[in-house]
Amino acid sequence: MLGIEGIETYLPDNEVYISNLSERLNLNRFQLTLLTRFHGLEKVRYKPDQSLEEMLINPIEKMLSKVERKDIKYIIYAHTITTVAPYPINILENIKKTLGLENATSFSITHHHCSSAITAIEVAKHLIGDSRDKVLLLTGEKPFTPKAQLIPNTTVMGEGSACCLISANSKGNQLLSTNRMILGAYHSGVNLNDKQLKQFEKEYTDTLVKTIEGAISKANLGMGDINHIIPHNVNRSSWLKVIDALPLKKEIYFLDNISEIGHCYCSDPFLNLHTMLERGSIRKGEYYVFVTVGLGATFSAAVFQH
Repeated sequence: MLGIEGIETYLPDNEVYISNLSERLNLNRFQLTLLTRFHGLEKVRYKPDQSLEEMLINPIEKMLSKVERKDIKYIIYAHTITTVAPYPINILENIKKTLGLENATSFSITHHHCSSAITAIEVAKHLIGDSRDKVLLLTGEKPFTPKAQLIPNTTVMGEGSACCLISANSKGNQLLSTNRMILGAYHSGVNLNDKQLKQFEKEYTDTLVKTIEGAISKANLGMGDINHIIPHNVNRSSWLKVIDALPLKKEIYFLDNISEIGHCYCSDPFLNLHTMLERGSIRKGEYYVFVTVGLGATFSAAVFQH
């Protein structure tokens, strides 16, 4: 069964408190208080002098110690911001040349924004079928402008990358289902007007709840079967509303990294999964759900069995 055969992650060593980004992000006192006290954001990883290539290569190199290069048929880079480097720089081609992966077919998936990684997993499933081919799924971005680092009154973006090895015969972290809901009326993203923003906020929790419920139903599981919810790290307050709306124990939601690393674009669920695996928080046979939301707006969930 298709699943995540291996996962490696990287977080820059430079921690920056949100309060120290106030000038860069043009935050007033109210906005800073909203982000930190109400939304539960405290700090992010942010290393301006490190290139995107360096950040992505770090977890890939770790993964290449566990897999033969010749077995990697595809490399998929899921990212939020449509353009991650100025023309004519091709990040994936540069990485392939550096690491000796020229034989792999590579491409990006981006138009579901922060939900693009779950879309990439679905694409990987169709590409490899039941073959022995393997896919490297990459995530990670640099907030190269203040506008790319802030969703106003909602979250602050941090740096962090992940590399997942996806195969059709994974013995662990097997994919059971995916589910997606798209609210195209909010395609303007951060440029929504006040009226649209208020309406989106009204629909957000209910849509996310339905997305999670749909994924669990597609996996032929009940709510009581789910052991862990592994979410995006946008903020804590939005998750508290979801917790109140779903008949699941609060303890199964992994929210620890929200205050520690902030929202790392498409990398959130993988960084969170890696943290949980390192802690031994997920036992063999347990079910967990990835949950992501991309501006535009795309709500995605995927159910796995460890």
